[in-house]
Amino acid sequence: MSRGPADDLSEDVWLRFVDEAVRGIREAARRVNEPDKRTHFEARTGWFGKANKARRGSRLPDETSISKALIEVMEEMRAAQFIAAPALDPDMPDLTRMDFHVEVDRRYDRSIGPKAQPTDIQIAIHRDRIDLRLEAKKLKAPHEVAADYLGSEGLKRFDNVDAPYTLERFGGMIAYVLDRDAATWTELIAEGLKAALPAECLKETFLSGEAVMTSIHVREVDLKLHGVKGRFRTDVIHLVFEFEAQPSLRLAPTPQRRKVREGS
Repeated sequence: MSRGPADDLSEDVWLRFVDEAVRGIREAARRVNEPDKRTHFEARTGWFGKANKARRGSRLPDETSISKALIEVMEEMRAAQFIAAPALDPDMPDLTRMDFHVEVDRRYDRSIGPKAQPTDIQIAIHRDRIDLRLEAKKLKAPHEVAADYLGSEGLKRFDNVDAPYTLERFGGMIAYVLDRDAATWTELIAEGLKAALPAECLKETFLSGEAVMTSIHVREVDLKLHGVKGRFRTDVIHLVFEFEAQPSLRLAPTPQRRKVREGS
């Protein structure tokens, strides 16, 4: 019989862990976008897909490749902390106890092997039975918030009672945004959440002194195959990180600018 979720862990333990994990992945996203790192990843086979005619011919980074880059950089950060320990940088999250993985099988999937539905990112402390699963979505246009980010292949995965994305106390959604900026996309996602979910299912979680939008997911499960039954609540935090297409969709001239240039 499979063990159940770590529902015996206190809220405070979970919040401390999520705080450190979010600080870590934010720092990783910042580093991936540094000029040297960005050049490194863009030069690797599989980072970009084919030119997208709908996006002015830009090549878009692959969603899984971004996730792998974030985890690769977090592993580098963790390795540096092991070498420097115990003199850890107080401004950096402590990643030394954490494990990071991409495309990990769901713990309670009915399927196995090629039929399994993996989760995008796992950040875990296996010794303490803490297991944070994050679903990533690449966003290129506002309509994709409702269609993709909040859809059956996005946030609704956390409501799946047959193959739960996670039954742990916290989960996460990450938007990899390719145009506009993170602040604008954060507003678009917040508006989408308010339209899609009842007010009582939305809250803010304070992580490192910053309010992070959070959706609440409560479901009844009866997973006879895994020996897990009960009512479980998962608070899903919502994060937004900017990444670049080639050429950048952020730097591309707007229609108004093109008209000015054409008439000049």
